[in-house]
Amino acid sequence: MMPTPDVPANVREVVDECVARFGDNLACALWHGSRARGEPTTASDEDLILIFRRLDDNTLLGLREMFLRPDLHDWSTYTLSVDELRQYPRNNRLQFHYGCQVVHGELDPPPFTPDDLVADLRFLAVEIRSYCRHPFIHHALSHPHPDTVRTARMMYYMAKQAVMAMKTRHLYHTGEYPLTRSELRRVVRDPEDVAIIDIVDQWPELRAGYEEDPRLLILQLDAFARRLVESLPEA
Repeated sequence: MMPTPDVPANVREVVDECVARFGDNLACALWHGSRARGEPTTASDEDLILIFRRLDDNTLLGLREMFLRPDLHDWSTYTLSVDELRQYPRNNRLQFHYGCQVVHGELDPPPFTPDDLVADLRFLAVEIRSYCRHPFIHHALSHPHPDTVRTARMMYYMAKQAVMAMKTRHLYHTGEYPLTRSELRRVVRDPEDVAIIDIVDQWPELRAGYEEDPRLLILQLDAFARRLVESLPEA
């Protein structure tokens, strides 16, 4: 497994500002996302997870005041309370276990089981196919049309969700989690899956073409969702 990068100074500075603003109420700060995994692209944000002992209007207003500053416009912050973390749904718990680094405080991540991984995969399949089928059926997707750019942006996100599903599926079958796309590429055998990894890796070069006509990408991702469902045990 590739070593994760050291936490950069700008991330530590932002977390330090959060500590100064919120004090002991900030239970934990996690650096996560593509930069934390050491595989950023030109479109990557800085991603934080901030976990508070109490989350109220004043906390949200303070975060809003901080992150609306122009110097923090390219940051993405996921915020929840300790109670919300304890009650976290069965799906998507892996984000608290893999690919994140604790910058402040301590993390007690919600546990997961093999059944939880299946629930996560089912959720990802539903999300991908829902976001694919609605625009394909209901939107005008031939260029020029304003829906094409918006749809292509969503399909890029769905491609990243498909990559996450591949990682979760590998963890379910082998007990090992491929942290980065390069690690995932070494264990994926289906060329259709590899093609989706390529899309995420090469998005800056492919984006303009998909913004003109995202239909083939939509069908490619919907086919992935169908294959994913077929690979899962019966509910």
